[in-house]
Amino acid sequence: MEKIARQLKNHSINILRPPWMHGGASILLGTGYEFFHSGKLSMDIQGRVHYGYANVPEGMRTGLACNLLLGVNWHK
Repeated sequence: MEKIARQLKNHSINILRPPWMHGGASILLGTGYEFFHSGKLSMDIQGRVHYGYANVPEGMRTGLACNLLLGVNWHK
């Protein structure tokens, strides 16, 4: 408890943002196409691209993820 009080007194802890929380921006683009539909069953394919960055203590990190998904849906 004394350590926390000392850090608060020295303003080394940002109360609004814990030290494990890092922020940044990202964008997600996606599209899909339903290629099969029969009765209550349908199947689709989706493509997604996600790009983003985050400011971490070591500097800025960027990332890019590309996904291809196959969906099977059962409708009531």
